[in-house]
Amino acid sequence: MTLIDELTRSSHEKDSAKTDPMELVSKPQESNEQQANDPRKTETNEPKITSRFVALMLCCLCMSFLMGYQMLAVSGYLLLKKDFPGEIRWKERLVGVTSGAAMLGSIVCGQLSDKIGRKKTILLSGVLHIIGSILQTTGVYYTLPGRIFVSLAFGLSSVAVPVYLAESSPTKYRGYAMVLNQSALIFGLFFSVLLAAAFSYIKHESWRYLMGFALIPSVIQFVGFIWLPESPRYLLQKGKLDEVEKEMSSLLVTSNTEEIQTRQDLSGGLESSTVVYL
Repeated sequence: MTLIDELTRSSHEKDSAKTDPMELVSKPQESNEQQANDPRKTETNEPKITSRFVALMLCCLCMSFLMGYQMLAVSGYLLLKKDFPGEIRWKERLVGVTSGAAMLGSIVCGQLSDKIGRKKTILLSGVLHIIGSILQTTGVYYTLPGRIFVSLAFGLSSVAVPVYLAESSPTKYRGYAMVLNQSALIFGLFFSVLLAAAFSYIKHESWRYLMGFALIPSVIQFVGFIWLPESPRYLLQKGKLDEVEKEMSSLLVTSNTEEIQTRQDLSGGLESSTVVYL
C-alpha cells in the first residue's frame, strides 16, 4: 500500500468518526455529567424559601417566645403582687398548677395533633393562651384558672410547634429552624425576667402589665397561624396528596431534580415521597 493510499484511508476514517452516531449520543451525556458534577451548576438547583415560609418561621418563633415568657411570668407575678388570699397556699397552687397542667398538655398533644393536625393543635394552644392571659390580668381570683389555661397551652405548643416546624421546613434549613426555635424560647425566659424588673418600678398593680403583655404575642401568632398551611407530613399521613404538592409549592421554590421527582412520586404512593422529602 502506497503512502497516498494510507493518507486517504486515514482521512476517510476521521470523517467517518465525526459522523458516528454513538459519539454524537455520548457527547451530550458526558457534558451533562460534567454539569452535574460542577459545583457551580448544583448551587443553582438549591431550593429557595418563599415569603410564606418566612411567615411560618416567624409565627413559630413567636409561639416559642410566648412559651418561654409564660413559664417565668409567674415568678415576676409573685414578686409584684403583694397581697394574696391565703399567702403561702395560694403561691403553692400557682406554681404547682403550672407544671401539672403543662405536663398534661404535652401528654395529650401527640394523639391530638395526629387526629386533628399540627396546625389546629397550635391554634387551640393559641386560644388557650389568649383566654389564660385575659383571666390572669382580670383579678387575683382569676389568676389560678388563668394559669391552668396558659399551662395547658404551652404544654400543647411545646410538642406541636417543633414537630410542625420540622415537618414544614426544607431539609437544608431544618437545623437552622430548630436552633432558632429554641433560641426564641430562651429569649422569652430572659425577657420575662427583664420585664418584671422594669415593672417593679411601677407601684400600682404592675403585675397586670406583666401578665397582660402576653396577650400581644398570643394574638399575633394566632392570627398568623390561621393563614399558614398544614404540615406536609400530616397531609401525607392522611393521604391528601394533592394538598401536599400545593403546600410544598407555597413553602419553597425549587428546580432541584430530587424535589421535582418527589412531587411526581406523590401521585404514585405515600412511602416513596415520604422517604425523599420528609
